Amino acid sequence: MSQFRKDFISGVAYTSIAKYTGIFISLIITFILARLLCPEDFGVLALVTVIIGFINQVTNLGLHSAIIQTDILSQRDLRSLFSLTMAVGAIASLILFFCASQIAVYYSNDKLINVVRILSCTMFFTAVNTVPSALLMREKKFKKIAIRQLFIQVLSGVIGIMLAFLGFGLYALVAQAIVTAAGTFLFNYIQYPIKLFSSIKVESIRKIFSYSAYQFLAGLFIYFTRNIDKPLVGRYLSLNALGYYDKSFHLMTLPVSNLAYVIGPVMQPLFKDFRHDSSRMFQKYGTLLKFMSIISLPLSAYLFLSAYDLILLLYGNQWGEAVEPFQYLSLSIGLQILLSISGPIFLANGNSKLSFINCLVEFSITMLSLVFGLSFRSLNGVALSVSFGVLFRFVYIYYMLCHTIFEVSIMDLLRILIPSVFACICCMVVLLLANWLLADANQILRLLIFTLLSGLVIMAFLNRENLLTLKIFAQK
Repeated sequence: MSQFRKDFISGVAYTSIAKYTGIFISLIITFILARLLCPEDFGVLALVTVIIGFINQVTNLGLHSAIIQTDILSQRDLRSLFSLTMAVGAIASLILFFCASQIAVYYSNDKLINVVRILSCTMFFTAVNTVPSALLMREKKFKKIAIRQLFIQVLSGVIGIMLAFLGFGLYALVAQAIVTAAGTFLFNYIQYPIKLFSSIKVESIRKIFSYSAYQFLAGLFIYFTRNIDKPLVGRYLSLNALGYYDKSFHLMTLPVSNLAYVIGPVMQPLFKDFRHDSSRMFQKYGTLLKFMSIISLPLSAYLFLSAYDLILLLYGNQWGEAVEPFQYLSLSIGLQILLSISGPIFLANGNSKLSFINCLVEFSITMLSLVFGLSFRSLNGVALSVSFGVLFRFVYIYYMLCHTIFEVSIMDLLRILIPSVFACICCMVVLLLANWLLADANQILRLLIFTLLSGLVIMAFLNRENLLTLKIFAQK
């Protein structure tokens, strides 16, 4: 067995265990907290999380991917970069702390003042986590990453639930965020303890600047593309509406983040070995795309038709207004999963400038779709516009992938998706028939039958050739 295959299988196995166990844990935590807290509480946290996340992108400075990609960094360089992230993180935390009042005024909600000030500390932990986290990934320590993720998720969830039961309300969610940020850093730092330098060395930054600069800018636009909808919904609709939208969006992104993340994190470290062989890279990526698309596109049909049962079962009856936004968002889930496994290819190819340009175009498409959706002054209009924006982003990104990386016609790639399109149509037809037959059935029973039928349709299309996709992909 080749080393590439061993690393790939190991990476996918451990991230699979962590992510799919994480789904189960996340659903249990959400099931409890959604019944203890109100939609506005989740809206406030969602807004603050987006603001903090943006600043975290700034403090990251594009270093994470650059450290993974660059093999010439010495221990001296890593210590210098670690010192840089610590200084930037401390400054960013202080700035946000003193800007809390202005943020609260802008959104006309006094709850934001204390929440922003308390959560400002998480930016420091996120910033100083950049170097040790990248080293774990570069050394392919996928088992340790999986253990860390599950441990922190369980710990933060238990603390959040306990505080919610004790009546801390919104601050139960705040505590969750702090435990996650601090716990992740401490775990990673124990694995890779890095000493501080008395000064930051310019030559250390120069070694990765050409890569990290574009990656830094690309990261900003990626973050805006994925999160700009939340502050706009909170500002132009309401924080209560944002709570409904955030829960719809969060449930929608569970399959996106968890299904794609199983393979996504191991792609850049492994695909960079093929950056000088476009045909070989296309062969590997094509088999992976075929497998992922046959799962992801029917998933959109399943979630669209199961929206009512899923929302009320997981969140409770008070979340009924989240059903239709979730349905419209679910239309784009399949394409979002396929988009999420395209980014690592641009990074593995070493062309961070192209990655930045793509992110800029994606951000522009997202903004146009959001502005159009907000003009309807409704969550449904925003959700549907977001899905159309994903469609346009998908067409652009995969055209660029074929044209600049694989050097093939986009038709060569689209032919790979034909089986998955038929799988999606079949899943939709089967579930529509089942929905008609089970209109008066118990909610849980109907959801279980929908899940079983969707799984059978997907398995029917995952023939022997497709089931061997990951094996083919992993062979060098």
